[in-house]
Amino acid sequence: MREQRAVHIIDKIDELIKVAKFNLHNGGIFLFLNKSFSFLRKFLLSYEVVYIYEKQLNGKLVEFFPKIENVTLEIIKNVDQYRTLIKNGYDFGSIVNENWIKEGTIPFCVFVNKELGHVTWVALDGKAKNYVDELPYEVDFFNSAATSGGSKTNPKYARKGLYLFAYSNIFKFLKENNKKKDIFAINKDNTISQNALAKFDPRKIHEISYINFCWWRYIIKDK
Repeated sequence: MREQRAVHIIDKIDELIKVAKFNLHNGGIFLFLNKSFSFLRKFLLSYEVVYIYEKQLNGKLVEFFPKIENVTLEIIKNVDQYRTLIKNGYDFGSIVNENWIKEGTIPFCVFVNKELGHVTWVALDGKAKNYVDELPYEVDFFNSAATSGGSKTNPKYARKGLYLFAYSNIFKFLKENNKKKDIFAINKDNTISQNALAKFDPRKIHEISYINFCWWRYIIKDK
């Protein structure tokens, strides 16, 4: 168990380094410093409140489209597909983790001229969920539920509709694969994501409050 925890932490550190490089390359030094200070503040010691939402997938789904041209979506279901895209010139910007794909997570990658503009991860089982979101909220995978999260947008393409476009396709994909609902978490302070996904009319079903200290979380309130 300790060995698995150690491997998971190492994987997380690798992921953080890749994200930092991605922010520096695409957003410049000011975005890099801002994101880095924000991360360190939350990582070392912070009090967090997270809302858990449920999106029912019955009925007609709302669709959103990008505000820019030359956009393609790739739903990556296995490592071979990921490596083939790289060979074909798709630039993942170092933030799509091959190990996560091996563990069953499905990245929904939105590209602009083959450059990664946005990614959101989807998990269809408990093992994959540990990579998408480690918070201890319940997802009933055995009764046709799924979870999504870990969204990242290339700063060059912020406010271009890629986040909503990705989620439009996530909900469509899940419904086509006989899933009844998607469960996702948004930090209370992340009003941008809350306002964006509110357009899909999800229902807030849960709230988790916790203290974060480095790699450990102490749950204060779970309601």
